[in-house]
Amino acid sequence: MHEAPAVDYPVGGSRFYRWALLVAATAAVGVELLWFAQAHLVAWHWWLGIASTVIFCALALRAARDSPDGVLRWVGRSWWREGNGVRCSGTLEVCLDLQNLILLRFRDESGARHWLWLEQTAATDRWSALRRAVHVPAVAEEDPDRPASPTNLPRSGDVAPL
Repeated sequence: MHEAPAVDYPVGGSRFYRWALLVAATAAVGVELLWFAQAHLVAWHWWLGIASTVIFCALALRAARDSPDGVLRWVGRSWWREGNGVRCSGTLEVCLDLQNLILLRFRDESGARHWLWLEQTAATDRWSALRRAVHVPAVAEEDPDRPASPTNLPRSGDVAPL
């Protein structure tokens, strides 16, 4: 089996993710306005709806603003994430692959999960290498600045007999 090449891919605020949050927040406000227009009396239900819509819109704004930035790095054997002065290794899981948009869940060594929306437009020249790498299982965690040791790589004679 061939290994995917090493690749660095920029991680930043996804336009698709921000657009989806904007559409969801607009829909929530629209439903709330329609509900208010059809209400004959203002009751506690209406205030509960207003409060939940405001909370949803605030959370959507925070999520769009706080999306992770940095670099996602595949070094041929493991995944590393760098951003905001922090560098950590972890595991990567593909949650959604739409060919030009990928949703990934990165779990660092402390167990924290980070959701990453990656778009082809962020680095078109490295997109194919990234897509190959996300579908290859990580074997061992290594420092991305240290080349892979030839003793750690499997040999062709290491195949178990049937």
